[in-house]
Amino acid sequence: MTVSHKGRIFVNFPKWGDDVKYTVAEIHKDGNMVAYPDESLNKTNESDQSSTLVSLQSVVVDPIDRLWILDTGSPLFQPTEYGGPKLVCADL
Repeated sequence: MTVSHKGRIFVNFPKWGDDVKYTVAEIHKDGNMVAYPDESLNKTNESDQSSTLVSLQSVVVDPIDRLWILDTGSPLFQPTEYGGPKLVCADL
């Protein structure tokens, strides 16, 4: 979990066995969780894993309010495929 400088809350869910709807989400003030940045990026594209998120290890907001997303590319602790592991930076 990480919090932006404007109070936005982000969480991640690694795909280690539980049914995971999305691997990174933003928690809104009303308590609802929404896929971040959207649902389509959270649906793994098996034929091009570099274009989507696979299984996140962590999310961190840095001092200049960027969200860093660490994707292990390894659901269920399986070997990775090309494009799966990645570090993504989102300008909040």
